[in-house]
Amino acid sequence: MTIQHVRARAPLRISLAGGGSDIKAFSKNNIGAVINIAISKYAFCDIKISEKGFFAKASDLNSSIFVDIEKDNMKNDIFKEGLNLHWNTYRFVMETYNNCKFIPSKIITYCDSPVGSGLGSSSALVVSMLKGWNEILNLGLDEYVIAQNAIFIERNICKFEGGEQDQYSASFGGINFIEFNKGKNIVHPLRIKNWFKCELESSLLLHHTGISRKSDLIIKDQIEYINKSQFSDDDALKKVRDNAYKMKNALLTHSSGEIIEILNKSRKYKALTSVKIENDTIKERIDFGLRNGADAAKVSGAGGGGFILFFVNPEKAISLRNKLRKFNENTFLVKFCEDSSQAWSVK
Repeated sequence: MTIQHVRARAPLRISLAGGGSDIKAFSKNNIGAVINIAISKYAFCDIKISEKGFFAKASDLNSSIFVDIEKDNMKNDIFKEGLNLHWNTYRFVMETYNNCKFIPSKIITYCDSPVGSGLGSSSALVVSMLKGWNEILNLGLDEYVIAQNAIFIERNICKFEGGEQDQYSASFGGINFIEFNKGKNIVHPLRIKNWFKCELESSLLLHHTGISRKSDLIIKDQIEYINKSQFSDDDALKKVRDNAYKMKNALLTHSSGEIIEILNKSRKYKALTSVKIENDTIKERIDFGLRNGADAAKVSGAGGGGFILFFVNPEKAISLRNKLRKFNENTFLVKFCEDSSQAWSVK
């Protein structure tokens, strides 16, 4: 090992259709499908090989931990509070890829987006750390393996509830149609004409509600809904999933009208899977956006707060952005990220 210092980043994402059908409680018995787009907002990490111990800091959260790796035991439950993602990602890499040799290191992370934003920031953070260690240890892990490792760390080690689309988007980047079928997840990058990508970027607006929410609570509510469902063809989550297939066709045929229709239907169906997805603030902001030029809207991620995604005629986009900024300045037109997660050595 000769590399002593690396930086890495992984993109956040927006989801256009199918969100919720990537939850394992659904996809273990049904085919799940989502359409998501990586955007030019990132989770970053900085890894330096140090002389003693393991130190991690989330600079945007003002939170840090230190472990004396010679004195502290290495049990899974060493941290029940604190930077669980940081410690468990490090521990997973050392045990899985470095023969349980715990390298003294310092990890600093930060993110473009607020906590609980609904843009997949937690998963992007794990992917960025895995990408960084992949560079340091010269592991040669591909995008699939990095995404699958991130899923294992979040869902199996940290026991965080959630779906499985965020990790693939953060690892692969670009515009993807992803299918989830009993543990066999397949990423289909969509080849969309450049002019239509520009049209989409000019039409998609993200607005932060000012509310940070814990997605775990909403996803647990959705899992309860899934466990009670008989999954007839009229089931809300199956309709959410089916809209991912329709959205794929709409993107490939450059049909803005169909995209608008699917977004609005997806919002209605997804709201049926949990009463926590849309609160009064979200409903008021969506109503405001629709009255001021937007053609469609949906909550990003699990809902309950974070960002709202609006689809708006480009001619009205700046006007709507400026009006929404009166509620929250964190309102902007989306820019896509074509690149996968990246890591580079620092001299």
